[in-house]
Formats: sequence, C-alpha cells, structure tokens
Amino acid sequence: MNEKKISWFKKHKILTIIGVLILLLVVIGALSGKTPTAPAKTTSKSTKTLSNAVPAMTYQVASWETQHSTVFTTLGNDMSAFGKDAQALNYSAVSADCQKIQADASAAQSYPPIPDPSIEQYWSDMLSNLNSGGQDCVSAVNNTDANQMTQADNEFNKATTDIQTISGALQLATKEVNNSK
Repeated sequence: MNEKKISWFKKHKILTIIGVLILLLVVIGALSGKTPTAPAKTTSKSTKTLSNAVPAMTYQVASWETQHSTVFTTLGNDMSAFGKDAQALNYSAVSADCQKIQADASAAQSYPPIPDPSIEQYWSDMLSNLNSGGQDCVSAVNNTDANQMTQADNEFNKATTDIQTISGALQLATKEVNNSK
C-alpha cells in the first residue's frame, strides 16, 4: 500500500471523524423532536444572521422542514459512510462516498427554497460546501493530494457549521407551530 496515501488519510482522519460525529448528532437531534436550543451563531466573519420569522413564515418554514427532512438523513448517512471508509483507509470507497455526497447535495439544490431567506442562505451555503467538498475530495483521492483534501475538510466543516444553524432554526419553527396547536 502506498505510504503517502496512508499518511495523507491519517492526517485528515480526526477532522473527518469530528465532522461526521457533529453532523450525525445534529441530524439525530433534528429528527428526535426534543426541545431545540437557539440556532448556533457562526464564528466566522460571515454577515449571515437569522431573521425573526413572522408567524406565517414560521408555518411555511415548518412545512418545508416536514416535506424535506429526509435530506438531512441522506446527507448524514453519506457523511457517515465517508467517515467509516476514511478511517478504514479504503480509498476507492472514499472516492465513491465523496461522489455520493456531491450527488445528494446537488439533488437537494433542486428543492424549493426555505421560506425564510436567512435560513435559506445557510442552506444554500451548506449545499455548495458539500458539493465543492465532494469534488475536492474525489480529486484529492485520485491525485493523492493532501492540500486538496484539506480544502475538502474545510468545506465539509463549513457545511457542518451551517447544518447546525439550519437544524436549530427548523426545530424552533416546528416547535413554535406545534405549541400553537
């Protein structure tokens, strides 16, 4: 086995595992129906902020979440498979996993926008980062390029941060709608 590939995956294994665990926890929390916490604030210098949704918009956001919540499970499963295969140093499977992440993120881009524009921005950014991360990951594996895998790791980590914010906002909208019944 190529020692360069083994070393390359070992360097990125911890970041990958952390990202996968965070993503899985967020997905599980989104599907559990537990009382959500306030949406996470991004620590980057981003100008994105969550707006205070008006009640009609809250119903629309909750409806969007109900109709499209399976995408979070799909993407979580994709990232979980990626994490397992990266940990096992299964290069061909990692490449296939990254192609699946990219394909599922691209498919989700065809969904109707989330009715709240500020949540939609996080959604759009998350899908873009998963798509780019998938592309960079495939290229990194094919070319044994540690720098490109670092780029993929960064994009996957940005997507994880965005999904935490999206999940919290969707949970809050759903909770508000359920409490109004």
